[in-house]
Amino acid sequence: MMKLVNFVKDNIHRELVKKIKALGNEMKDLTAESQLITQQREQTAAKIEDLETAKTLLQNITEINVM
Repeated sequence: MMKLVNFVKDNIHRELVKKIKALGNEMKDLTAESQLITQQREQTAAKIEDLETAKTLLQNITEINVM
């Protein structure tokens, strides 16, 4: 049974790889990220960076007040 499962898995994998390679540039277009998503991701990354900076500043203020 295991041999049959592995055989089917390998054949399906081989066929899928052939079809993906046949798609060529279409595959790149299909998997491309939309401009809106790219913009949102960049904005989120900038917010995270700002929050990390704010966290560092707050930690420094706390350390100064404790001393």
